[in-house]
Amino acid sequence: MINATISVKITTVIFALLFVFTTTYTGHAQNSAPTKLTTTDEVKGLTEGQKTIFEALLKSHESVLKIHEENASRLGWLMTILPGALFGIAALVAWWLGSNLKEAITNQVLLVASGELKQKQADFARLQQAIKDTEQSAMAWKAKIAELKISGAQLDAFNAHSSKVRDYQGQLLALRKQARSTPNAAYDADLRRLALFTLTDVKIGVKELHADDCYNAAAVAGGLKMSDLAIWYMRAAFDKDKGNPVYESRILRHEIEIQGDSKTASKIVARILELVKHAPPPGCELIYSEAWNIAEHLRRYAPFILAFEEVTQRGATSYAHLITARLYMREGRLGWREHAEKHLEATKRLLANEPSQATWYPSSVRELHARVLELGGEADEDGSIAENSAIDPKALKEMARILAKFGNAPE
Repeated sequence: MINATISVKITTVIFALLFVFTTTYTGHAQNSAPTKLTTTDEVKGLTEGQKTIFEALLKSHESVLKIHEENASRLGWLMTILPGALFGIAALVAWWLGSNLKEAITNQVLLVASGELKQKQADFARLQQAIKDTEQSAMAWKAKIAELKISGAQLDAFNAHSSKVRDYQGQLLALRKQARSTPNAAYDADLRRLALFTLTDVKIGVKELHADDCYNAAAVAGGLKMSDLAIWYMRAAFDKDKGNPVYESRILRHEIEIQGDSKTASKIVARILELVKHAPPPGCELIYSEAWNIAEHLRRYAPFILAFEEVTQRGATSYAHLITARLYMREGRLGWREHAEKHLEATKRLLANEPSQATWYPSSVRELHARVLELGGEADEDGSIAENSAIDPKALKEMARILAKFGNAPE
């Protein structure tokens, strides 16, 4: 910056000197030029002596004038080239100083730019940090919002799930209640239409139902002779509770009702008898009942009698003896009464020791009462039975009293 200032000042001084010199020389040349003497009429009156002196002065003046003109000529030439020389010198000085000026300006610009660049870099670094902090905050908020959305979605799904489950369960419970309270339900047209609509509608939300809900739906459909719907719901229940022998036994019963060909029937009989032999006590009455239903549907009792005899001989519940007695009574082979009464007596002994809260207990009481009536004939109004009954009439009345405590046994 200092070199630039000096360059400007020197250039200004050179041009000022050139201007002053030119002006001074011009004025001096004009003022110092001698006046040329001429002869006029006024010198004619001079004496000879005066003329001689005047002529001498004239010659001296002419000599001085000639010298002045020569000097003026030389000075004019010098003044002709001097401005150009001065301009050239000024140009050289300006060029030399200009290069320094350019460098000075460049350095100054670089210095200023460097300072500004450092400031911008610092500002940019702060901006980057602010952006990073903002991004982190934004990510944290996004995560929180996503978490809240998930929680909200879960809550909505839970509400929707609960609503659907309650609705579907409610429809099934209402249908089951109406089916139980309707006489000859399988032949009631209004009930069948309601059941068809309800069971078809509930199929949409079967994923939301429990296995027991599907089992109860199948029970209603089976009671109304809607085998297709019954087996559909039983398979849904079995899918939800794999390995449940109760569900499998009900599926086998519906399959035999729908298909019924001999090849399929043989496989179904073999499988249901396998389930009978390994039925667990809780819920055994349901498996035994399905085995009876299959035997009744096929009118094939012998293989079932053999399987139940095997089960009762190694120790079983009272209900197994009741089904065995019923199979003998249904088949009617030689000696059926003795076999039936033997198993009914076994049922009475077992019931005396079995807990009344056992799942099969109400069914055993109900079945024993029914089988005793079948063996002894129609009961009179006072509850007595025919004299040819093999069962003690007092025992029959006691069983009727116990049965009344339980009401209708579950399906």
